[in-house]
Amino acid sequence: MSVPQDAYSQPAGTAGDAGRILVSTTPALEGYHIAQYIQVVSAQTVLGTGLFAEIATWVADKFGIECTVIERKYAAARAKSLQKLQEEALSVGADAVISASFTYSSNSRSMICVIATGTAVKTVR
Repeated sequence: MSVPQDAYSQPAGTAGDAGRILVSTTPALEGYHIAQYIQVVSAQTVLGTGLFAEIATWVADKFGIECTVIERKYAAARAKSLQKLQEEALSVGADAVISASFTYSSNSRSMICVIATGTAVKTVR
């Protein structure tokens, strides 16, 4: 089985088979033919950073250093958005998501958001 290096397949927790949904940033999957384009799917994750992270952010800002606490929060939000994207694709009958992208934002120092979008597709080998 040949899967693009940027394809993600992570366990999706309680959603059962959602972890088998391939997610790729490319518009195609090597070794697969796209039989049906189903629809655009998206997933959002918004996390509060918490008091400790707010203090760490303030310190990092004042001293011009890296803030790994916030980096870990964004990584967690990205992983959760990817899981939700897989679950959404599964719910519409897809077996893959192509052209996936992630958008990161924050409305203040205390809330972060990651939005995952892509096209849900049915594939054949």
